Amino acid sequence: MLQKNLILSLCFLIALHNCHSQTVFEIKGKIVDEESEDILPFASMNILNKTLGTLSNSNGEFELKIVNPNQNDTLVFYYLGYET
Repeated sequence: MLQKNLILSLCFLIALHNCHSQTVFEIKGKIVDEESEDILPFASMNILNKTLGTLSNSNGEFELKIVNPNQNDTLVFYYLGYET
C-alpha cells in the first residue's frame, strides 16, 4: 500500500512539474487591410501545420495563446477575397 501511494504521489509531482514548465506565448493584434486600413472582422488565423487557431472579432482584434511555441511556428491569416 505504501509503495502504491508513493508511486501515485510521484506521478502527481511529475504532472505538476510539467504544468509549471510550459511556456505560454500570447499574440494579440488587430487585422486591417494594408492599403485601405479597413478593419477585417472575423478573419481566421492558425499556426501552420497545427490545429491551433482563432478568429478575429467584429473589430478585427484577436488573441492567440500558444503553449510551448516553436521558433519555426508560422502564423497564417485567412480572409475571404484575399490571397495568402
